[in-house]
Amino acid sequence: MIKKRSEQTALLRLIQSAIKRDRMAQSELCKITYSKLYGVALRYEKNHDDAQSVLNEACYKILISLKKFD
Repeated sequence: MIKKRSEQTALLRLIQSAIKRDRMAQSELCKITYSKLYGVALRYEKNHDDAQSVLNEACYKILISLKKFD
């Protein structure tokens, strides 16, 4: 349980840094969510290139919307 709590705390700090436009934090946030988001994108787009394009657009929209959830 402690590991989970520390992971949640680390993720929260990463999100807070990303909200402050810390480019490294934004990049790390996209990296740690990549595989889950790619799986979702691949369900909608049947080829890699289109899924990658959807994923890039999703990451961008997530990052610019983070401040709404602060």
